[in-house]
Amino acid sequence: MAQQIRDYYVQFTPYGTTTKPLFWARWQYKRFKEGREDVEDDPRSGRPSTSRTEANVECVRQIVRGNRRLTVRLIANELSMNRDNVWKIITEDLGMQKVCAKTVPKLLNDDQKDRRMQGQTINQHTYKEILRFLFRSLHEKRRELWQDNSWLLHHDNAPAHSTLSIRQFLAERNIAVLEQPPYSPDLAPCDFFLFPKLKGVIKGTRFEDVEDIKMAVTTELRRILEESFQECRETWQRRMGKCIRLQGDYFEWDNS
Repeated sequence: MAQQIRDYYVQFTPYGTTTKPLFWARWQYKRFKEGREDVEDDPRSGRPSTSRTEANVECVRQIVRGNRRLTVRLIANELSMNRDNVWKIITEDLGMQKVCAKTVPKLLNDDQKDRRMQGQTINQHTYKEILRFLFRSLHEKRRELWQDNSWLLHHDNAPAHSTLSIRQFLAERNIAVLEQPPYSPDLAPCDFFLFPKLKGVIKGTRFEDVEDIKMAVTTELRRILEESFQECRETWQRRMGKCIRLQGDYFEWDNS
């Protein structure tokens, strides 16, 4: 009987963990010994609960939308409501559930599914189109480099960059590739220069959809000065040189 009470409570709690005090289980066990057959609350007299009003549901909705990592306890404290009522609003009225510590819609509608598919995965086919765009830009803006083929392509070891089709694509065009050493984000310009710049500006910003993210990232990329990219190239060269001097060991970078 005690195990049945425990099993019921594990199903009852939102997060599947026993958090009620021990006396609750003992009290329920005593009630069962006295002939009770379920652990549901007895009907109570008085006015019915009005916590799950349309206004409260809308308040919970706005709070969750504002910060999907808030716990039920924090939301309940914010609204001075009972936690069980807040949980019922989230799961029953709003149809949401916890996924990786974030509150998300439980059942995706067609619009939500379409939004999830708007993001484009960088696979070998997408990367090949990016390379074609790069080659066209190089041909137009740095014609002398393109004509004498005096430039190098440096990219990291992402799967899309190292597939056989990409290697063949580059070899057919006599593109010299400077390979990225494995486990070396400190030698990848995107990791030590570009991504930190973007994260420093857009971190903590809430976006409504993928298009908003694209627009924000594009705006920040265009704000980066040409001199900054030149400094990045020089820093990358110094990092490579220091790596060679230290015979491949990791090092702390001090911009020296």
